[in-house]
Amino acid sequence: MTDFDPRHYWEQALGRHFDLQGVGYGSLGLQYNIWMYRLRKVIFARLLRIAKLDARHSDVLDVGCGTGFYIDQWLAAGARSVTGADLTETSVAQLRQRFPTARFVQADIGASPNPLGGRHFDVIDAFDVLFHIVDDARYAQAFVNLYEVLRPGGTFVFSDNFVHHDELRGRHHVSRSLQQTEDAVRAAGFTIERRMPVFVLMNQPVDVRSELGPRIWGRTVTLASKHEALGWAIGAAIYPIDRVLTRWLTESPTTEMMVCRKLARP
Repeated sequence: MTDFDPRHYWEQALGRHFDLQGVGYGSLGLQYNIWMYRLRKVIFARLLRIAKLDARHSDVLDVGCGTGFYIDQWLAAGARSVTGADLTETSVAQLRQRFPTARFVQADIGASPNPLGGRHFDVIDAFDVLFHIVDDARYAQAFVNLYEVLRPGGTFVFSDNFVHHDELRGRHHVSRSLQQTEDAVRAAGFTIERRMPVFVLMNQPVDVRSELGPRIWGRTVTLASKHEALGWAIGAAIYPIDRVLTRWLTESPTTEMMVCRKLARP
């Protein structure tokens, strides 16, 4: 157990910045985060192709919908229905107004009993969400809950850091080891199909042993946080490089996606 109150933390964060800075890497400022989310949009489109997801015939659940970035992507892809689930009242209230054709529920995905019980989906995503569940029991429960509401044959995709060394634990996020994550995913019943990079250079290099990467990243954060114009320029310079690298590399030193399936019934 931990004394960290995630609902209070995220209500405050989204109350201050209900934008991409509020849900992104806050210390990098808004303009750098805009470039990060521009790359996320590219990766999302790539995911649809690689995982062969037919949004038009899918009921989609976006876990940790935040400011609605992925709600927007799914609606643009023509999803049959889109539901957003978020821990915060702020997110749910704002997104109900912004996306009247989608459905929104306030839910703690790590809770028991399952807060989404009775609903079923063809595709579930949890992008940049699960590493914020710092309590290990609730982290494991989140996978169980999502497995329960995913239809047989459905796809679950989430992003995390999947480090190849001991976990890195902070107050409001945990970069768990790849083995820990795979164990939790499989224990819930999922099969793992693949991993793919979300970033290579644009995000904190938590999965490296060299000191050079973290030093360079520290300089990047310092510069980007000085002024929004600097954040924009740095993001604009790294974005095209990362767009290529994420296409050709199979692993990265930072955020990746994991694509999982719930096996269809025999």
